[in-house]
Amino acid sequence: MSFFTEGLFHNSSAPRALRPVSWSRVGAHLKAFAVSLTRRRQIHALSQLDDRMLSDIGVTRSDLEEAARWSLWGDPGERLAELAEGRRSARERALAELKPRRD
Repeated sequence: MSFFTEGLFHNSSAPRALRPVSWSRVGAHLKAFAVSLTRRRQIHALSQLDDRMLSDIGVTRSDLEEAARWSLWGDPGERLAELAEGRRSARERALAELKPRRD
C-alpha cells in the first residue's frame, strides 16, 4: 500500500484541501450556481417592468434590488418570494386589525 491510499487521503484528520473530492457535492454546488444565475436573469427581466406591473405580481422595485444583491450562491428567487410573502402577511394583519370585531 502506498502513502496516499493508507494515510493522507483516507485520514479524516487530513487538511480539507487534501481530502478526496465528492463529485456529488461539486455537482450540487454547480447546480445551485446555475439556478442562481437563471433566477438572476429572471429578476433582471422583471426589473424591466414598470412599477404598476410589479405591483400586480406583488413585488416592488426595492424587492428586486435586494434579491439581486443576495449571495451569489444563494437563490435570489427564494429571497424575492420571502420579501413578497412578508409584505402580504403584514398587509393581511393590518387589514385584520382594521375590521370591526363581532362579539
